[in-house]
Amino acid sequence: MTSAAFGAGHLLQGADAAIATGLLGAFWGATYLRRRSAVAPMVSHSGFDLLQVLQFTVAGR
Repeated sequence: MTSAAFGAGHLLQGADAAIATGLLGAFWGATYLRRRSAVAPMVSHSGFDLLQVLQFTVAGR
């Protein structure tokens, strides 16, 4: 539920961004619940963000 609301908050970026954000939130939430630790989702999220920055840097956007 929280992931869907978080994804809906990204509707200004487009439906695809909202769906992707909701799915990523659900994945990181499930990872947290499975491992009972925030470390794995935090590391995964940081890695994802780093890849996004590199993508925009290389693409020149």
